[in-house]
Amino acid sequence: MKKLLLVVSLFILTIAFGTPVFAEEAIPIVEPTTWENWVTVMGDFASFKNFVVTSSSLAGLVALLKLRGAWRYFKKPEGIAVIEKIGFNIISKVTDSPELVIKISKLVMTMPIIANILAKAERKANIYELELQGKILDMEAKLSAQVFEGTAQQEAIAYLTNMRTEYENIKSNE
Repeated sequence: MKKLLLVVSLFILTIAFGTPVFAEEAIPIVEPTTWENWVTVMGDFASFKNFVVTSSSLAGLVALLKLRGAWRYFKKPEGIAVIEKIGFNIISKVTDSPELVIKISKLVMTMPIIANILAKAERKANIYELELQGKILDMEAKLSAQVFEGTAQQEAIAYLTNMRTEYENIKSNE
């Protein structure tokens, strides 16, 4: 029985893949090959269904039903938990520290989120820099207009100096 299955499967593979075309052959093939016909059949779902029914018969249909049931199960939360458990078991057999591999994979998965967070932080930093420039200009305008007198003017100059120092620190860190 095993020999018969082997011969039948080799026969089907020979029919499916057709005869090989070598690079030395420069003659264009006018008629479609068996492979091209098979790909055309696979492109249409009705043809694919007919191909499965005719080539696999009842065993193929049962296998497809089992595959569909497994797919539905793995889409559920319980199935996702089973997939995670199987993946963890595989990783634990391959590496010494599966927790580290899982942490690294979770980090890589969240990279776009981290990129978005960093982009938002950069926008806020730019807004802060712009506001600081505006405050420096306002304070310089008030000092040149001599709005402050006495100790208030000295405090305003110290405040302006602190803002300029902060602005220079921001510029030097870029």
